[in-house]
Amino acid sequence: MLSQESAVEQEHTATAAEVARLLNPVIEQAIDKSNDSQFSFTKSKGLEFEGNKILIFQDYSVKLSQKRKEFSNSCQQLVSLGINFALQYPAKLKMFLPFGPRIFGESSEAQHFVDHLGKHNNTNSLPQISTLNRITHLLSHKEII
Repeated sequence: MLSQESAVEQEHTATAAEVARLLNPVIEQAIDKSNDSQFSFTKSKGLEFEGNKILIFQDYSVKLSQKRKEFSNSCQQLVSLGINFALQYPAKLKMFLPFGPRIFGESSEAQHFVDHLGKHNNTNSLPQISTLNRITHLLSHKEII
């Protein structure tokens, strides 16, 4: 007969395996191929597979995912303009510009800024000047708000 602690540990292992299966089909396949000695869950060690720790993180909420997705057009335009950027947590767009970083918390503000950059980047008013030099030029002449 199993001790109570051993039974609880087996129940945790089964629960952890089910959670992992739901989260990732690759983990599901690995669990299906493994035997009990390869996959384990203990309170002290957490969830392990073949001696490697498995960490499970909660996904972004639907609301946060939608807010981050609102920046996608701006991000695509920044790529085409050759401007480095990062989408920071929770939902902020950080542009790395020659005069320093600029952070936008609202996608509409970021899109307005990027639209101005793109509009001035495609004109012939600043011929043969790199994108970063054009940004500096435009900001020094206060053409971008």
